[in-house]
Amino acid sequence: MAERGFQPLTVAEALTTAGGLLRPGTDVAGVGRYRWSRARRLLRALATARFARLVPADAGAGPEGRADLLRELAP
Repeated sequence: MAERGFQPLTVAEALTTAGGLLRPGTDVAGVGRYRWSRARRLLRALATARFARLVPADAGAGPEGRADLLRELAP
């Protein structure tokens, strides 16, 4: 999954982060590490308005995304 933009977390990282999310009244919470430019290519829904507040402003397709794509297409 890492090559698709979904980076693994250690158990300690996930539990530490989740500890700050789990509060009374929280209906849904999630913990993850994403390379948004890559993940958007796999899940087009991540580029929609519904996810706009979750995706960092600088996560658009840029030189890194282009370089990643060129590496994938290389023989």
